[in-house]
Amino acid sequence: MQLKTLGSFVPATLALACSNAEDPAYDPATLEAYLRAIPEEARLVADVPTAEPEPGALTSTGSAVLAREGVKFARAVNEPARLMVQALRSIVQLPPTFFDSEKKQFVWGPWENDDGVGDVFVYIQQNAAGEDFEYSYALARSMQGDLASATPVIWGAATPDAADDQKAVGVTLWDLEANHAFELTHDMSARDQGRGRFVMVYGHQTEGSRQAFFNVAVFRDFVPGDNPTADSVDIDYFYGRFLDGSGNSIDFVETTVSADICDAASGTEPPRQACFDDDAVADQDESFHFVSLFINRGFGRAEATVSGGDVSGEVSMTECWDPSLDQTFLRVASSASNTEAGSCQAPTDQPMSALGLPSFATLDPALVEKLSCAAEHGVAGCP
Repeated sequence: MQLKTLGSFVPATLALACSNAEDPAYDPATLEAYLRAIPEEARLVADVPTAEPEPGALTSTGSAVLAREGVKFARAVNEPARLMVQALRSIVQLPPTFFDSEKKQFVWGPWENDDGVGDVFVYIQQNAAGEDFEYSYALARSMQGDLASATPVIWGAATPDAADDQKAVGVTLWDLEANHAFELTHDMSARDQGRGRFVMVYGHQTEGSRQAFFNVAVFRDFVPGDNPTADSVDIDYFYGRFLDGSGNSIDFVETTVSADICDAASGTEPPRQACFDDDAVADQDESFHFVSLFINRGFGRAEATVSGGDVSGEVSMTECWDPSLDQTFLRVASSASNTEAGSCQAPTDQPMSALGLPSFATLDPALVEKLSCAAEHGVAGCP
């Protein structure tokens, strides 16, 4: 799937209530078709073991270090995805305020915002023929119901699949920068609700009996609202589910991140490099590339490389685990040493590259570039 332009689903004007073509009644089937443009929560999240949003879920992981990292990354990307969907669905589960048959647009609101200054409203519209996606939608903030000058804080577009909601394709963006600017403009005392932008594209591919459901998520200058003094981070994620055609499902997570995850070698004999533990010294960032897979939500394999920062040269790790996420195999290799112990269950006894899974390397570079642009500058700031 290619994305021609991220700007195509942003309306030229948000004067949604100014049309004279408002219809007080509408066909329920039409509304249902429009509502399918908003993705299901399950379609946007990484479905790996213990990545559900229950308190204490991470404590149930086994001894596998990289399996635990896969769970952490899944939870990190799942939270904003869930929040976006929940924010939209909390509104569109209500009857729409009106339907504009000329613009082919349903509108909910505007209503007073219970979580900040001003009002909020949502629209879903059917796009013109030839657009990248069949529908587009937005959640926007306004003051005193002035929709013409509203600020969209969530944008999205999608083409649903008539037979299976999981096979929809779409794009969605959570613009915390726009939200932050709106708060500062209208209420200097408002609490910080986070900074940066989060953009995601999701799609589906079929090849014979094999299917892949994939998501590409990009964070830029991201600071969570519950920790506004934290350093901003840039992270790229590629994740999803691969059905191999023989009854197995493989959930995968791949990420590239720059973060302080290691301490320098200690004075023990032999010197020990500490990574992925609770980092005792906040100093340098390491470059970390990581990919993991969980087969049938159980046993799996991960491969990781760490370089820079406190790491001399490059350190690579390969780990396998059983259905309880307990480590069964570990290889650690560097320029200085190479250690290996244990064994892996088939098919995790072979490198990731031999399994035929989709990866960052298989993505259209132009798509990744457009996502990065939207995350850095907002949809309106990208060609």
